[in-house]
Amino acid sequence: MPQNLESWFGVILRTHQPIWNRTATRADSIVEKGAVLTSTAAEAIRASQISIICVSDYKTSYEVLDVEDVHAALSGRVLIQLTTGSPEQAQKQEIWANTHGAAYIDGAIAAAPTQIGRSHATIFTSGSMEAFDKVKPVLRELAGHVPYYGEQVSAAASIDLAFLSYLFGSYLGFFHASRILESDKWKKFRM
Repeated sequence: MPQNLESWFGVILRTHQPIWNRTATRADSIVEKGAVLTSTAAEAIRASQISIICVSDYKTSYEVLDVEDVHAALSGRVLIQLTTGSPEQAQKQEIWANTHGAAYIDGAIAAAPTQIGRSHATIFTSGSMEAFDKVKPVLRELAGHVPYYGEQVSAAASIDLAFLSYLFGSYLGFFHASRILESDKWKKFRM
């Protein structure tokens, strides 16, 4: 689960999704509010047709998912990967998920953790259209804007990287422009 669990609580409770966390005590406050905490990742996957993973990186997601009991649990289900990664990682994980009988959706969260569950949050998605049709209502609980970029599974990651490049590039451009004006001691400029 994401580090800021509070923003995910309402979504989890509204969708009645069972949860699992590598550190069970991090889920205590949501369990107190009625969420069902499972003892293993495989148990959480078996309890729902749709599973979402959002961890620090793809290496960690494989540590969670690439174990025998999870392999068996994934068959016939949809796996949504919301961990930030590269287009190549999305392609490899789709192959991995399909090998274990799961449909796969790759998603990229374009929102701050506190925006999750709100109408202005965005999650870019790509992967199996059939799977997307199944998971769209759940994803719409997480973000009001869930554009689907087609069956090319790497599309969401590519769009996320392009979006972040533009965003941070514009920030750097603004700060550079500010320094130029400051270095000329332009008095009318205020940040």
